[in-house]
Amino acid sequence: MAGASRKLEDLLHDKLGTGLALLLAKTLFKANPVGLLTVGGIELALAKHVEGVAQQRKVRLFIEEISTSIVEVLSPLFDAETTQQEPVEVEAVVLALADALNATDLSLDTLIRIDFSTQEVAKRILESAPKNLGFDDSQATLFARAIDRSSEAVIDASRSFESFQSQAITEILRRLTEIQIEVKANIAKLSKAILDSQEHNEQAASDYEIHYRRQVERSLNHLEVLGVETSEFRQRQPLTVAYVSLSVTTAGGESVDESRRLDVGELLSFGRRVVVLGPAGSGKTTLIQWLAVTAVQDQIPTTLPNWQHALPFLVQLRSYANQAPPDLEELCDSVDLVLRSKRPPNWTMLQFENDRAILLVDGLDEISSGDKIQVYKWLDQILSLYPNLRIVVTARTGELDPSWAKTHDFIVAEMNEMPLPQVQEFIERWFEAKARAEETELTISRRTAATLFGVILSSKGIRDLVGRPLFCAMVCALYASRNQYLPRNRVDLYDACLKLLLDRRDRDRKVMANQIDVDLRGKLLLCSDLAFEMLSLGQIRISRSDAVVALDRMMKIANLWSPRESGDQVVEFLVRRAALLREASSGVLEFSHRTFQEFLAATRAVRLSRTDELIRHAVRNPGSQVAALAAGLSGPIAANEIIRRLLEQALRVPDSRETLTLMAVSAYELTEEPTDAIRARIRTALNQIVPPRSLGAADAMAAAGEIAVEYLADKNYPPIVAEKCIHGLVRVRNFAALSALAVYARRNDRQISQALFREWTNMPGPDYAKAVLQKAMALTDVSMEGKERDNVRSLVHLPQIKSLEIKKLDASEEFGGLCQMPWIENLYLVSPGALVSFDFLELFPGLKQLHISSAPNLRTGSGLGNHPTLEYLRIENCRQLSQLSELVVVPRLRKVTIVSCPNLDIPKGMPSSVELTRK
Repeated sequence: MAGASRKLEDLLHDKLGTGLALLLAKTLFKANPVGLLTVGGIELALAKHVEGVAQQRKVRLFIEEISTSIVEVLSPLFDAETTQQEPVEVEAVVLALADALNATDLSLDTLIRIDFSTQEVAKRILESAPKNLGFDDSQATLFARAIDRSSEAVIDASRSFESFQSQAITEILRRLTEIQIEVKANIAKLSKAILDSQEHNEQAASDYEIHYRRQVERSLNHLEVLGVETSEFRQRQPLTVAYVSLSVTTAGGESVDESRRLDVGELLSFGRRVVVLGPAGSGKTTLIQWLAVTAVQDQIPTTLPNWQHALPFLVQLRSYANQAPPDLEELCDSVDLVLRSKRPPNWTMLQFENDRAILLVDGLDEISSGDKIQVYKWLDQILSLYPNLRIVVTARTGELDPSWAKTHDFIVAEMNEMPLPQVQEFIERWFEAKARAEETELTISRRTAATLFGVILSSKGIRDLVGRPLFCAMVCALYASRNQYLPRNRVDLYDACLKLLLDRRDRDRKVMANQIDVDLRGKLLLCSDLAFEMLSLGQIRISRSDAVVALDRMMKIANLWSPRESGDQVVEFLVRRAALLREASSGVLEFSHRTFQEFLAATRAVRLSRTDELIRHAVRNPGSQVAALAAGLSGPIAANEIIRRLLEQALRVPDSRETLTLMAVSAYELTEEPTDAIRARIRTALNQIVPPRSLGAADAMAAAGEIAVEYLADKNYPPIVAEKCIHGLVRVRNFAALSALAVYARRNDRQISQALFREWTNMPGPDYAKAVLQKAMALTDVSMEGKERDNVRSLVHLPQIKSLEIKKLDASEEFGGLCQMPWIENLYLVSPGALVSFDFLELFPGLKQLHISSAPNLRTGSGLGNHPTLEYLRIENCRQLSQLSELVVVPRLRKVTIVSCPNLDIPKGMPSSVELTRK
């Protein structure tokens, strides 16, 4: 500690270190703080909780090492002050902080209850400090900053204890090293943030940036796992752990020369203005959260230099229903109201002016038409002031004004449904999250996940449901909780899920807290009445007081009201136990998923025979599914009437013709007994809107089943249109659709062939390969992932492929299942975890070029020698590879490139004809 006195250094390590050790001991053992007011108190706690002197010493050293790490983080703060204040004044602050830490009453249970709030911990430490310290302004400022930093460090350490709090102390001891690594990593992050912030001249702005980053991460780094049985403080999984990477498809435009399927990172590389569209439950909000958390963690990849080192500002538009959008200085309030008073003046505006801001605008579909006009004007002003701003806007398909996006040069993309390999990954992660939360065996959860995925593969109806993350989670929840029961369609899915949330979950677990003495029918009645009332008023949100009044009124009408079962108790139940409602802000409620609100409103509309109101709502809200769901809930006569009325409105409202027609198709899909007259009307209506203008439209058309095939079939469409038709045909999944896809394959167009190949993940296996892809002679180069196991093995049916890239070939997808493919000339293996040697080359006797990168288990060149046709070999980042002696006997080898392979020795005796490059 350069500049600090020896006395100050001793005080920091002895007094402050001791105080931190005591506080950490309280949170680790959940101990009563009485008896922990001296160093000997730790020994008493250890004797109480830990058996054996050796183990006690191990835990004691663990606590002391963590506290020392925290002291090292805090030291620069005090060190810097010695140049501004007398050493004795700084020493007084250290002693006061140590005394405050000693006296603070804190436990892990308390931290969980306050949701690991840094502000609450700082408040408790300050309240425990000695009174009448007599500090001057400089000392008081230093004391406050030291408390804030101490609170952040203690929170970072104790967060790592949370996942172990329910286990026996013996388990904690066994995993002590694991905890220690995690704690030190968290503290190192804090240390780096502090050191980085001290490089700035404006200390207050730097400090607030650190705080803001942490608040964004704490507010948004979670993924609600629908259906997972958890205790209240584990209802969420970390977003950065549980997130399944989602992909989008661009609609083409100035920056993107053709319709392309991309992951989010690739999408952002095309520009700074992006709109993401998608249906309900497709993962738009989760994607926005992931982007915000990735930004504050400074994890934006180096391939996106224009998006790196920026701060995200999230605007959830549903929070501004019936009010003006926020000013720039209010953008932080969504994650940080507590320290708003400490925010430096114009701090947010400076981030925008210095080109450090990412504006994330979520839910353009969740506000009224009038509010949308205000939002468009608000965004116009912001983009005019900050033309280089990074901005992402989300909305449901059909809810964006395309002319506005085009005027401002936005790249427009649509959320893709998850292909089957991604569905499999989602299911595996869902069951793993469930097992970890409920502390059950992972092997059982993995077996259940595998069984469920097998059921999905065998059932077209269920496979059609699981492409969206929300619906996939619903299927997992039902399968796990109802003896492997699965729904037939969306209506059954929503109905079963609501019953699970409202009744079965708590009854099975005998949970009584926040329960109400109302049967399931009554709960559904009240929820549907509330949803319908909000729908009628055009509301997405409702004040808690209005909800209580409305439910009281509804309960009296339904003879359900009593002093013990009032509207207030129902609201508490729906928020705390059923999680069907959530608090959007203080005193304001919304449905946890808009899909549930729409389904409940539809049930009420059907019960009251409110067809006129359903149709008016459909015209005003083209992204809503209420009318379609009502058709699925109605009897045949009423359902056919809803479809007929929607199609009539489609003819009367030209601007909404496509949207209303597709809504009618969705209703048709859910109707069990459509009449011949309705089928004929659907055919006529589809003819008016072909070809589909977007992937979402193609998806919706596919819901018409066999009827849609003739309208999606090839009519010599340009490739960018053909891609959308192909997307729809794959979702029809019948013989007629396969025949239509084969016609597209014969077009001998590279872009169309690649579109057909991408859709293989949605119809995996040899049937699609032989019926469709085999006829696509322009399909000469392809890229796929190793987890597409059936497809990798089915490549044997595609002899036209000359260049093949396989990514992430893990141990479970070894080459052993492949047949020989002599037609492959260029092979690219990226991150092949299964690769240990070159023995696989016998499968590719005609190979000319081989590229291998990031193969962690590749060690020898065994199998490389005497390959008859290999001309070029490139090996990159294979750090375990130590020898390639067989290179000298590859007869046609002309060029070898070695990159980042530090343990590899180039064999002696390489022919002079081989060009060797090493980097």
